[in-house]
Amino acid sequence: MNNFKSITGLIVATLLYTLPLQAQRATQAIQEVTQAIEVFNQAFLTADVIFLDQHLTEEYIHSNSGSALIDKKGWLNYIKKRHTQLKSGKLKVHTYHMTELTVKAYGNSAIANCLITSSGVFRAKKFKSIIRVTQMWVKEKNVWKRAAFHDSKLSK
Repeated sequence: MNNFKSITGLIVATLLYTLPLQAQRATQAIQEVTQAIEVFNQAFLTADVIFLDQHLTEEYIHSNSGSALIDKKGWLNYIKKRHTQLKSGKLKVHTYHMTELTVKAYGNSAIANCLITSSGVFRAKKFKSIIRVTQMWVKEKNVWKRAAFHDSKLSK
């Protein structure tokens, strides 16, 4: 009976010690992922292919509400075209706002969901976009990288 009490006490003590540490790690991961998303969004706005390449997992997948599944190579090719469009003036982004960001951490991975509103001009035609985005982030070698992305267009 004393062994049972000792083991039970040890389990309770371990839980009381580790639960706050797990909560602290989750809070830190959420902060890190939030920052990673903000920096990633800035790199997307400028079509910084090198940065984006370094912050995607090798098995990255990307889907939009109106297209087929794209892998890392396909998405980076899109970013290269976007870079050319930005440089030539064919694409001008006036606004790009992320709101309603929610991040849930699960060890070395996290799920993020947000609303992105953007506006600008593409090929001399004004656009306004409102999309709901879900992303998966993974921490690899101490760096948060985007592993998956999906967006759905919302009505304006």
